Amino acid sequence: MVVLAERWSVERRMKQEADDMDVQAMGQFLIGSGCRRLLMSSYMDRAGVSCRDVDALHCDRCSEGEQAWMEAQATWSREREAVESAFDELRQGCAIRWVRGQENLAVEEESRAESRAERTAERTAERTADDSSRAVEAAQDDVVQRMARELWARRRHVPTEDS
Repeated sequence: MVVLAERWSVERRMKQEADDMDVQAMGQFLIGSGCRRLLMSSYMDRAGVSCRDVDALHCDRCSEGEQAWMEAQATWSREREAVESAFDELRQGCAIRWVRGQENLAVEEESRAESRAERTAERTAERTADDSSRAVEAAQDDVVQRMARELWARRRHVPTEDS
């Protein structure tokens, strides 16, 4: 959950409604500096369980959640920079040329993909031909071996002059 609130507006609301326990709890949750799980559990069931008391992912204030949040912010920042860079490029030049440049990139990528597909098809055809050649050779070997066995069997049972 992401809550965007100005600190001053939360503090002002907390001062205006100092007697409202719900407003105070939410204000502490938003702008406080302690464990969020401890704040919520104290408010909800008066148990006061912190992140360090349970075997679970810690809240952003207890640091484990903070790292994930920082990584997400860094990713978002990089994506935003890329978008802003594209808009700066558009502001400095002609939008039509910029779009056509992007189209050319897309056409080039499509051409590369087609070339890769053609090379893959050629390799597959070569492998199929090699496999067929091996199958023919194996069949020929089988025939030769069968004939040799038959010949050996006939010679073994043919009476010789010595017998």
